[in-house]
Amino acid sequence: MSSDAAADVTSCPQCGMVFDSVESLREHLKKEEEQAVLHTNEDAAA
Repeated sequence: MSSDAAADVTSCPQCGMVFDSVESLREHLKKEEEQAVLHTNEDAAA
């Protein structure tokens, strides 16, 4: 497995934050999705 692939797996496509494990990345992506939904709702209400 190349180090480049590992970096891709553990970095957030949205913000570029790098995580030491896929689990950490998954937790982060869940939060990002929740935040995105909140922002979408705010935009619709504004």
